[in-house]
Amino acid sequence: MAVYKVDGVDGTSHLPKKFVNLNTVIPVSTTITKGEVMMIDTSVTTNGAGFNVIQGSGADEALTIGVAAETITNSSASVTKATTIKVQVAGYNDDVTASAAAINLGELVGMAGVTVESVADYSSDHETKPFALCVDAFTSGASDGVILIYDHGFYG
Repeated sequence: MAVYKVDGVDGTSHLPKKFVNLNTVIPVSTTITKGEVMMIDTSVTTNGAGFNVIQGSGADEALTIGVAAETITNSSASVTKATTIKVQVAGYNDDVTASAAAINLGELVGMAGVTVESVADYSSDHETKPFALCVDAFTSGASDGVILIYDHGFYG
């Protein structure tokens, strides 16, 4: 990923972002919403693991890869929907869905289901595996912050 200079000389902040289109299978009557945390789906190995994603589940999983960049709905009540979804896998993200707890500037950010939480909020029974850094604080119960997603290097 290229390095961008943010100097404001031209009046524009250049904020790097990296997006990829990945395969997903959406369960019946389910919506993946822009801003939700996405993780690698290890149950699908077509073309190798890592090319399929699912909505975040569990807490602070090492399989977290990024944030959904679009909303896709499966309105069927009986059939799963196989499709692709655009996922932001690196860079500046202000669309992420936050958890109920505040996240302070500079804190490492992990996932809790489809939302983000500070890894400092986890109890000792969780492993801390951050996928981002908080670069603009989240207030409690709001999605008003910004994260910088680490480039894992999986997608070029």
